[in-house]
Amino acid sequence: MAQLGHAVGVSYQQIQKYEVGDSRMSAATLYRLARVLDVPLIVFFQDADSGRATEALIDDEIMRLMSAIERIPDTDVRLSLRRLLACLGDGDGWSPNSRP
Repeated sequence: MAQLGHAVGVSYQQIQKYEVGDSRMSAATLYRLARVLDVPLIVFFQDADSGRATEALIDDEIMRLMSAIERIPDTDVRLSLRRLLACLGDGDGWSPNSRP
């Protein structure tokens, strides 16, 4: 478990919390976990009973965006981008139709 945590970038204690449901995993961590385990991200969204993907499928565009954000080396830039996306997602940010 320690090796998995190290590969994903979290502690083994955090992996244990994810495993038992004590903590929620961010989308970026889930993406890294899928890469480390060499499985498609969609396997985490399968119905345990049927083995089929649920209706909450991950959009390919979102995956490309997450991958691009993960490759940004500057943590301050990533934080600023996360704040910008949060504002835009809340409807409080700039939109192409807004006027100054």
